[in-house]
Amino acid sequence: LHRRCQPFCHWRDAGYEILPAFYAESACVAGGALSLRAFRSIAQELIAAVPLDGSVDGVWLYLHGSMQVEFIGSGEAFLVSAIRERVGPSVPIAVALDFHGNISHTLARAANLIVGYRTAPHVDIAQTQETAAALLCRAMREGVTPWASLVRVPMLQPGEAATTDMPHIRAILQRLDAIQEMEGVWRASYFTGMSWIDCPQNGSVIVVC
Repeated sequence: LHRRCQPFCHWRDAGYEILPAFYAESACVAGGALSLRAFRSIAQELIAAVPLDGSVDGVWLYLHGSMQVEFIGSGEAFLVSAIRERVGPSVPIAVALDFHGNISHTLARAANLIVGYRTAPHVDIAQTQETAAALLCRAMREGVTPWASLVRVPMLQPGEAATTDMPHIRAILQRLDAIQEMEGVWRASYFTGMSWIDCPQNGSVIVVC
């Protein structure tokens, strides 16, 4: 278990057994596309750690959201889709993501719960992880499978123009708080995107679970 992944008390307190999988982190803050060879070695180990015997009640993933892989595209969409194939349609999958994720429709279809940071610079990493863990516990406890809906916002902006002290970002986040008060909504997240990555899913999105 990596020191940056902190939500495990939620599962232990609820009586669940934790099956740790895999954690990898880039040495650089941001880089180009990840080589297919490097991604394959990471993905194989992570996916293989998910049992095929039906013993998994829920899956929690801490990803970034803008991993672009050579010849594949979204690394996160690939990973979550592959894990979905292993656990089946009824096992809830919760994903904690960075505020700067480039979120694809494929990822939104494969995951049940998508929770993004609410701050840039990021000071709510642990809180976001714990929120995703708590929502996953709720889904397992209530025996339901939430689903995520994604809407693209026609806006592309560099990170320095998308800090959470900017008036337009504050206004968006305030709207999310109101959306989360609506009946049936478990979580609403805004992702500003990683504008320096050349990919089809680049740009801002709203994800409501």
